[in-house]
Amino acid sequence: MKNIFFLFLLICSLFGSAYSQIRGKVTDPDGDGLPLISVSITAEDQLSTPVKVQTRKDGQFTFPTAENKKYRVELGATPGFYSEQNTYQHVNSTANIMFPLKKGGVISGSVLNEAGQPLSGIEVYAQPLTPPLLNAIPRSFSRETDDQGNYRIFGLPTGKYHIYAKQSDNSFLSPSRFRGQAAYYYPSGSIDGAIELDPMNTEIPGINIQYFPQVGRAIAGQVGMTINYAYVSLYHQQAKVAQTFVFLHRNRFYFPGLLAGEYKIEATGTDNTGREYWASSKVILTDTDNRSAELTLEPTLDLNLEIHHKEEKTCTPQKATTPGRLVLQPVLAGNIKENWEALTAEKFIVFNLRKAPYRLTIESHEGEEYLYLSSKAYPIWPTAEKQEVTLSARGGVIKGTASAPGSYVQLLPTNPTQFIDFQQATITNGDFSFTNIRPGKYRLRLRGGAVEWSMLSNAKKWHEMIAPQPTDKEVEIQPCESKTVELNR
Repeated sequence: MKNIFFLFLLICSLFGSAYSQIRGKVTDPDGDGLPLISVSITAEDQLSTPVKVQTRKDGQFTFPTAENKKYRVELGATPGFYSEQNTYQHVNSTANIMFPLKKGGVISGSVLNEAGQPLSGIEVYAQPLTPPLLNAIPRSFSRETDDQGNYRIFGLPTGKYHIYAKQSDNSFLSPSRFRGQAAYYYPSGSIDGAIELDPMNTEIPGINIQYFPQVGRAIAGQVGMTINYAYVSLYHQQAKVAQTFVFLHRNRFYFPGLLAGEYKIEATGTDNTGREYWASSKVILTDTDNRSAELTLEPTLDLNLEIHHKEEKTCTPQKATTPGRLVLQPVLAGNIKENWEALTAEKFIVFNLRKAPYRLTIESHEGEEYLYLSSKAYPIWPTAEKQEVTLSARGGVIKGTASAPGSYVQLLPTNPTQFIDFQQATITNGDFSFTNIRPGKYRLRLRGGAVEWSMLSNAKKWHEMIAPQPTDKEVEIQPCESKTVELNR
């Protein structure tokens, strides 16, 4: 009784003589109160030690507080549950707050030695790969294995996780799928190299980890950044083998248990305006040394183009007034980036491009028949300045007739490396056509034939009549040209 009275006096002296109360409740997904959950409160206008209480049987808690002050109220550990919102709130001295919790997912399995015997007392970690809420403190979830080598990590929020384990001698353990390789790789049954929990998959069992005696090397480093958080990915032989994330004030990363070889580290992130940031570095590991790496995130750039139309002798292109297609093919590696935008102002802006060379193609349709092409055959780099592009060629039309019933016509490039979209035209009343064709040389191929079906005894057999060899005809199309071709067998 004396201790309770002393605690009350201590709280009163901490927050002042005049006091009120902050009330709150911690609930499960059904709205029922959760008992014995630790809750702490800290006055924001002074350096004070947080005062902690536990929720009662009905999940409710109260704090005596000083009037006219601001407080930070924060949840402690919530075994088996997690919060979809921040686990802390900034409130006034008379607030009534709620902390609704969700039932967390479970990842379980066993840890075995090389002989397949269970290992007890091994710490197994579930490192989240999904960014936490803004300003939330990042943390991994862990559990020790029991006497049978089993572990069960529960209370996991929805998201992706990297599962690994570590012994006290700092040697790492490797998932059984990668036995014989370095540790810190992802287990089997993974999505994008990571275990993923979702609301329909609340437990993932059987994630077994087998002891791998080789300690392996490590890559450690930091990311210079001005944004809140960023992903750091590790690639080996063009495959992503590990991923973590860093924060503005906790910007260090660590990839342990790696075999010797060449690795690429890539950091990516986005600021509050949607601007993407990117950095990359290569690291070569040997069998004897660890390596460090420093990356500095730089904002991606915009490609700001002013498009002009060059008049040809064969036709007079008019200003494009319909949506256009801009295709950027990275010269080095990466995905093609496309952007559609109206070209009425003769301007084209593509956002968030990494500082790298691109091959550029611009297309703009006028009606149904013609196609503008960019004269930029050499690589183009995104810069802060406006760049000018001249569209110097227009597409053509190939029309024709064919007298082969049941056939169709294919448009093929004469040069296998020529970039065109594969096209195929059916023959309707003896006619076919291809529009919006890039100037160049092509091969028209007449294919197809009739099919005969018959029934013999109780079995069905298909007999495809052997058509003559495909009929090919080469044709060259010029800008603005419309060419008629006759195909016959």
